[in-house]
This record gives sequence, C-alpha cells and structure tokens, in this order.
Amino acid sequence: MTALVTVPVGVAVDPLPTSSSQVFACEYGIGKNAGLTTGAALTAATDDTVLVSMLSVGGADQYAQAVGFKFFPVSGVGDKAEYSFFAESGQAPDFYALKGDELCSVQINPGSPDYQELGVAAQGSAGGITPAGAATVAQKEGAICSAVFG
Repeated sequence: MTALVTVPVGVAVDPLPTSSSQVFACEYGIGKNAGLTTGAALTAATDDTVLVSMLSVGGADQYAQAVGFKFFPVSGVGDKAEYSFFAESGQAPDFYALKGDELCSVQINPGSPDYQELGVAAQGSAGGITPAGAATVAQKEGAICSAVFG
C-alpha cells in the first residue's frame, strides 16, 4: 500500500465484517486518516481512504458490470484489467482486475485536490489528476491487485 501513496498509511480494516465469506475487503486510512482503526470511522470519512476489495465468486459478472466513464486496459495484472478515468473530473482512477472468477478492485478517495498524496502532478489551478497521472496511479493500483491475487 505504501507504494501507492506518499503519505502515512493506517492499518488494514475490514469495512464489511458481517459480509459473506465471498467478499474480502480492506480499507485503509491515509494521510490525515491514517490513525482511523475502525470500519465505521473509515466508512464515514469523506476523504483520505483507500478501499481494496476482492470478490471470490461471480467476479467475471461483476467485472463485466463495472461502471465507469471510460475504461483503459492494463496489462500484466490477472487475466485482464482496466481502470476507469474521466479526465474532466480529475478524480483518481478506479481499478478493476479479473483472474479466473476472482475480481479485485481498488478505489482511492484522496483528500487534497492536488493529488500529491498519490505522487502525481496536479493539473491546472483547480487541481485534479492528469491522464498521465491516472495511468501512473493505475499501475500502482494494479500492483496491489497482483498481490491480492498472489
């Protein structure tokens, strides 16, 4: 996780402790929220979080139904992988990878509009993330999914 962000990373917290055994999820507080240690606190946080989820059954269907503005393929992660990114929004990409019937997804909710916690340059005076920055972040997200599949 520390390779994804340049700010402190908290402990892994299961935000779905009562969910089915088919879903595994870890949520991390980053930056100002690195000290949060409960799923409730992280779920209530409006920013500075990272959610990594793995669905062990039915992943192919979920992968096919993943919603995004525009998807870009990524090679070398699972059987297939993509990230969604809408340049006009400037938001961090959401990453999806499929290996067999297992789905891994990574979602980042950074707190600052300059996205420096992701180690990429902001775009313009309004902040946000550039397409090149999104590709860099997606590669880092892919490494997390590779580890999850590992």
